[in-house]
Amino acid sequence: MKNTLYLLLLAGLLFSSGATAQSDQKQIKETLTSYFTLLEKNEMIKSLDYLYPRFFEIVPRKQIEKSMNGVRNRGISFQSPLLTSLSDVIQVNQAKYALAAYTFKLLVKKKGKSEVALQDLASFFKQVYGNNNVSLDHANQQLVIQTKGEMYVINDPAYQGWKVLEKKKEEHKVLNKLLPKEVLEKL
Repeated sequence: MKNTLYLLLLAGLLFSSGATAQSDQKQIKETLTSYFTLLEKNEMIKSLDYLYPRFFEIVPRKQIEKSMNGVRNRGISFQSPLLTSLSDVIQVNQAKYALAAYTFKLLVKKKGKSEVALQDLASFFKQVYGNNNVSLDHANQQLVIQTKGEMYVINDPAYQGWKVLEKKKEEHKVLNKLLPKEVLEKL
């Protein structure tokens, strides 16, 4: 009788933790879909609401807003964002973390640039993203850049909902300040 009770209790615990993991994955996917939709609609300022708020302690929100407006004014837009993978969620202290991989197309419109300037820009982006990921769309007078990246997805009880934080090698000092060492090592 005791063994049966223990087995039922263990099964209940396993089921509830599995359901929580599925719920986290679903919530993350919904959050990223909303975030990607804002980027695709070029609603850069609204998309900042999805950034991990502690990031603004290091880089002020107003500074990022100014930069985002510059991106939009230069004819740069995002197209076809796609979540390509999502890690398991880990919990450190009270916060939950996952790592999401994604792709999207970055479109750079000619917008007053000469054909030579556009080709120079293409050369620059080829150095950054690779030759096979950058193409000139002469018909629409734009560059099409296929990008991929990773971001941390964070559910910190200090904030409402899941938030994102780009994972970039050049940002390792910032990430070290914002994320626990265990998260950086595991994800």
